[in-house]
Amino acid sequence: MSHTLELRVRRTEGALGRVLDYVRRRNFEVSRVVARPTGDGASLDLTVTVYGVRPVDPLARNVSRLSDVQRVALRRPA
Repeated sequence: MSHTLELRVRRTEGALGRVLDYVRRRNFEVSRVVARPTGDGASLDLTVTVYGVRPVDPLARNVSRLSDVQRVALRRPA
């Protein structure tokens, strides 16, 4: 099943890689990533589409605990 996570991540060296590595280690396949800088340039707004058979709610909760992640929202399928 495909899920979309919307994140705001501090724009620090390696932050995007840490988020994506964490998602992969939890046995989700990353199928799409869109990154846009915020207006002040200090953060990135990420839209990450993942595929997996496991529940995505625990993934979203745990990603929000990473040090560079400021916000996580799970977009429910329409």
